[in-house]
Amino acid sequence: SSFFIERSKLKLNYQERKLNLEDKFKQTLDQLSKNKKVILVYPTPVAPVHILDRIRANFDEGQFQKNEYYLDDKANYDKDLFRKYNSDIFNLLDNIDHNNIHKVNPEKVFCPLDKCIFYDNNYSYIFDTVHASYEGSKLINDLIFKEIEKIERGSSNIND
Repeated sequence: SSFFIERSKLKLNYQERKLNLEDKFKQTLDQLSKNKKVILVYPTPVAPVHILDRIRANFDEGQFQKNEYYLDDKANYDKDLFRKYNSDIFNLLDNIDHNNIHKVNPEKVFCPLDKCIFYDNNYSYIFDTVHASYEGSKLINDLIFKEIEKIERGSSNIND
C-alpha cells in the first residue's frame, strides 16, 4: 500500500483526506497542462432509479399517453439538488484556472431550466443510474467537440 499512498497520509481524517486529494488532483492537472491542453468534464447528474426500468414501468402504467409526462416524474429531479450533491466537485473544478485547462459542463444539456432530465418523450439520456445512453453520449460528445473547436480558435469559456 505504500506504493500508492504516502505512509504519513494513512491516518488522516475525512477533511484532511479530501484536501489531500484536491491538492493531488490540482498538482496532476498542473503537470498535465504544462505542455498539453486538458479538457475537464464536470459530473453528469446521477439518476435516483434505473432509468430504463422507470421508462418500462411508465409505459406499463400508460404514462406515455400524457404529453410531457416525464416532467412530472420525480426521477427527473430539481437541478439545485444535483448542484448541492456535487457542490464540492463543482467548487474544486470552478477554482481551477489555467490557460491550458478547458472545461465542459454536461449540466447544460442534462439539466435545462430547473430540472435534470434523464429521459423525455423521445429519448433516454441515461440508461441505468449513471451511464449515458447513446443519445446522452451524443450530447456530451457535442459539448466536448464544441470545446475542442473553441480551443482551436483560441478561445474557451465554460459559459459559451
